[in-house]
Amino acid sequence: MENNQSQKLGAGIITVSVLHLIGAAFSILTMLVTYLNKGAVSSLLTAEQASEFNSALSGSKAVITIILALALALGVILILLKKALGVYVYFTCIILSIVNSIITSGFSWVIIFSIIFPVLMAIFINKKKELFFNKAE
Repeated sequence: MENNQSQKLGAGIITVSVLHLIGAAFSILTMLVTYLNKGAVSSLLTAEQASEFNSALSGSKAVITIILALALALGVILILLKKALGVYVYFTCIILSIVNSIITSGFSWVIIFSIIFPVLMAIFINKKKELFFNKAE
């Protein structure tokens, strides 16, 4: 247990974690500001774009996006604290986010780009797996 605390996280884990935290913050802020200013944004769009925008930004979709971003941020923070639970929360949130994206907007090539950071995080965590998954003897 003491060996676990003395080991350092790799630069890759820290870099991907910071990028995820920045992305989650922007996601939460964007959803909140856009949802609160939905009328102002709709007035700038054409009628067809406004109806599509309002259907895409329904209350439940905004709440789901915010909850997934908060849970992802929690998982990243737990990873930075060297907790194994953070790895499980992180990858569960990534899977749920991808499934939510597929359900709400269909499968597109953009989803492939959303897999890049989780794959990198999996590689970096695998290199430091003794830090997260040290079996007590």
